[in-house]
Amino acid sequence: MKIDGQDKKLVNKYVEIRDKDALKDKCYEYLNEYNNDPTKTSMDLVLFDSAIMNLSRICRIMTLPAGHGVMVGNGGSGRKSLIALSTLIMQMKTFTVDLKKTNKTDFFCFWYA
Repeated sequence: MKIDGQDKKLVNKYVEIRDKDALKDKCYEYLNEYNNDPTKTSMDLVLFDSAIMNLSRICRIMTLPAGHGVMVGNGGSGRKSLIALSTLIMQMKTFTVDLKKTNKTDFFCFWYA
């Protein structure tokens, strides 16, 4: 993640992070920004090392053209919260596709366009 700048864009190259404390502080800044948004439900998270690594991975995937990722884990492990935080960092919006028996195949055509 870009730590020293004011903008929220990630650098599109791999950069070794030498100061993990600065990265953790920056992640907490983004979390505070998310929590201060009145349109969003506040998240009371503890960002431990593996959560910050996963957050960095999600943000990296979002920078890739047609980047895809699958979040796998137990319920309550923070997958949805990390996605919400990463979309704030990357200045993107989330949406959810609800799968139902009534969905037709043409519903998913825009995914492959």
